[in-house]
This record gives sequence, structure tokens and C-alpha cells, in this order.
Amino acid sequence: MNSRILFCTFVYDWYQSFIPSYIYSILKSYPQYACRILVREALEPGVREALKIVRDAVDGHFEVVERCMPHLAQRGMEMRWLLGEEHFAGYDYGWIGDVDFLHIREEPAFLEQEMLRAGAIGMPYANVVRGPPAPEGLMSGLHFIVVKPYFARMQPIIAATLRRLPCGPLAEHNESLLYQMVKQGCGVLEADEPRPYCWQKHHGLHLGIFRIGKTPLPWVSNDKPLWSAIGAVLDDPVIASIVPHLHPRAAQCVRAAQAYFSGIRA
Repeated sequence: MNSRILFCTFVYDWYQSFIPSYIYSILKSYPQYACRILVREALEPGVREALKIVRDAVDGHFEVVERCMPHLAQRGMEMRWLLGEEHFAGYDYGWIGDVDFLHIREEPAFLEQEMLRAGAIGMPYANVVRGPPAPEGLMSGLHFIVVKPYFARMQPIIAATLRRLPCGPLAEHNESLLYQMVKQGCGVLEADEPRPYCWQKHHGLHLGIFRIGKTPLPWVSNDKPLWSAIGAVLDDPVIASIVPHLHPRAAQCVRAAQAYFSGIRA
């Protein structure tokens, strides 16, 4: 295994339909990276077919693990913050994020950027506490970690949080849970404190915004290199071959994104 970084997350319900495009966009951009996706349920037949297309199209390493933690059927997005060090064994860095993203190749590369961002805040992770208008006490759902020092601090907190699972909800919001855990284990720079950056980079496109009828922030459409790179991923014939196999709601997000970026390039 030559990769230094693992993209790892937990997925459930119809969101598994975003797995093929997520993996493809990462490994198309960075073949030397690796992906591991944990799925609460069994894969749907369409997702399985789409992953075969991805497998034939990329050289990078990925695995999709089905029926993870089935005894936690009512648990969802918060489970990604409870993935322990064993899931990242053999890797120096990790990225725990949303599966409904398309990543693009950047310069400097993703890993170099996130290493610098972690160093800038002096933490074994790179992330931010959300500022207004978000409610207080939320971190972003895009979390870069430096594996060894991060889990040296966080593994006991993860273990203690897992023991609380049978007792009911862990937090009002999954990003609130992440905030509480990281604040306890590593410390955070609060939204009202001086800090070197106050946002977490997307490194691509959040397809989920099209699910709720929104469009990308204006700075995306004003940044020609950025939207050109995103548009190139959306126009990729592998993405086109994946879409018919997806859950209708996931397919709609991809098609809406394609229409949007086609429009701003017109």
C-alpha cells in the first residue's frame, strides 16, 4: 500500500448511491490515495453495478464494506465520528467527510493543503468551528486527521461515546457531537477566536446542495478554474455511465449539477 491518506466514512440509506461518484472523483484526481466506505445496509444492485464501472476505470485502491454495525439501525451520520484508529491502520492521514461530494485535482494537492491547514492551527486535525449564521457548537462535516496523534487523544473519547450509544441520542446534530468530542480531546479554536482560517475547504463540489434546491455559492461560479475543473468531472463519461444505476434522488443531484455548470459555461 503506497497511499499515505485514506478517505473513510460511514454511509446509510439511499446515500449509498453517492459512493461510486465519490470514489471515482477522488481516485481519478489522485490515484495514489485510498478510499474505504462503510455502509450500514447491503449495497443496492444499482450501486453494485456502478462500482464495477468505477473498478474498471481507476487504478487506485478502494473498498466498500457492507452491513457495518447493523445493530445500530437507527444511527446515522454521527457514526463517522466514532470510527476508531483500527479503520485507519497503515495510513498517516485520514479524511472523514460527506459522501455526496465530487473531488477535483488541485495544486497544491489535497493532502499538502490539509497538512498545512492542520499545522496552521497546531492541531492533529484540520477543521473549523462554524460561525454565524450556523448555531453555536458545530464543526464542519469535513474532517482531516493526522492519524497517530489524533487517535492518541481521541480514541478514549470515541470508546466512551460508543458506550453511550444504547442510552439514546448523542447530540442534537452530528456536527455538534464532533465539536463536543474534539473540544474535549484536542481542543478547538472557537468561532469568535483569532484563527488562521474560518472555513473548511470543499476541494470540489457538494452535490447535496442540489438535493435541497440550492446552487453553489457565488464564488464558485466566479472562479473559472474551479468551475472548469468541477465541470470536467461532471462531464466525465464514467460519471455519465454511473448515473443511470443510482437512486433517483442521487441521480437528480448529479443531473442538476451538470445542468448548472453547463449553464455557467454557456
